[in-house]
Amino acid sequence: MTTSRSFMLICTVGIFCFISYNMVRMPALSLFAESLGAGPERIGLIVSVSTITGVLLKLPSGALSDIYGRRFLLRIGVVAFGLPPFLYPFITDLDALTALRFLHGLATAIFAPTALATVAELYRERRGAALGTYTACTQSGSLLGPFLGGYLIHTAGFDTAFVTAGVFGCVAMVLFYSLHLDVAVPPRTNEGARAVLSEMWKGFAAVVKNKKVLITSVTDAAKMIANGALMAFLPLYGLSVGLNPGEVGMLFTVQAVTSFFSKPIMGRISDRVGRQPLIILGLGICAGTFVCIPYVAMFPVL
Repeated sequence: MTTSRSFMLICTVGIFCFISYNMVRMPALSLFAESLGAGPERIGLIVSVSTITGVLLKLPSGALSDIYGRRFLLRIGVVAFGLPPFLYPFITDLDALTALRFLHGLATAIFAPTALATVAELYRERRGAALGTYTACTQSGSLLGPFLGGYLIHTAGFDTAFVTAGVFGCVAMVLFYSLHLDVAVPPRTNEGARAVLSEMWKGFAAVVKNKKVLITSVTDAAKMIANGALMAFLPLYGLSVGLNPGEVGMLFTVQAVTSFFSKPIMGRISDRVGRQPLIILGLGICAGTFVCIPYVAMFPVL
């Protein structure tokens, strides 16, 4: 398979994977947990547990892909996208849902860093443009997933939404397994996993010692905490003010569309005026919208 076809394959697989994942994650997950009797604290835990998987496994996944090859990790990743959605209709208690979310989190934890590394290897000379294109493809999945999930919940129920998400994931599996991804397997060395993990730790330590990077990371973490709260509780708030699940899903889609189109524009502006002013502006907008949400009940305004 040529480089361009390999790139098209991984972009297409990424679209289907992230449609599937986001159909389950927003707004379905919070609403499904509430239907099983979860309170606010448990809903927050259930929504966040897949992120915990990512925090624990993304760095090791990248290191393992350096040892065993990109294809091996990507195979595991697409399976983690495709199969778990079919298990959600059989969930009847919150402990099982929490465990399933931890398992489903393996999908992004394994697939995401490995796919990015694969794209970078396919286009060593033009990796910036290639990574941008791949990221745009996965974001398109984030655009469609919440809307499709919310619409299906509203019109056909949770089971239909989950099974449809599984179908999208299985399409990604079939595409990936039926076509040969042309990525070189890294040469095995005698150093083994310990040496790779040691280098990974050295890189982590270097980041921690860089104050600018550390401050930026902490700032982004604070923003992600707010975004996680929005992901968990906006669906519940939307229903409480009279919205249906389809409209709640559309809210997340609108948010993703805004992010999709504004990122390249803001990137160019930051090259001209600097990073700090836009970081402060973005955090201010984030905080301001959170303050306003409790006072807004109409769908067009939300």
